[in-house]
Amino acid sequence: MPTRSVEPFVEHHPDPVTLSSYGHLAINLGLGTAATLAAVLGAEWALHMIKNHQHENTSWEQDNFIREKELEWESEKAAREQEALEVLVKMAENHARTFSLDDFEGKFESYKIPKEIHETLESIFREGAYGTPGIRSWKDLKENLKPLLDFE
Repeated sequence: MPTRSVEPFVEHHPDPVTLSSYGHLAINLGLGTAATLAAVLGAEWALHMIKNHQHENTSWEQDNFIREKELEWESEKAAREQEALEVLVKMAENHARTFSLDDFEGKFESYKIPKEIHETLESIFREGAYGTPGIRSWKDLKENLKPLLDFE
């Protein structure tokens, strides 16, 4: 059997506590505190930036949605106005045809548009929420069609 060598026991004495060791401890604690504070502030800043980005993104999406709805509303309004114009023109054409078919003697009466139809057509041209000058167009149209159509 091999023999073991016995190492002599060496007594180890810790370094004596001096004023500079307290200074090192204070520096280490200060650096640790500064690093922790910097990490916390960095995390707060990152969370704030993420929150702002999400808010801006949501706001942009809402604005986009509102713009799309406004365009959709405007195109629907334009289509309604176009249909109303076609109805009026058709009424004027039909009334004009009755004079061309009869023996026209130089005088004719304008076609009386019922009040319900007049109010319905006018409501289509009323000024919308976005400042479209539809009612002015309606009044100009009525004035131009006055010889053929009489709006009650």
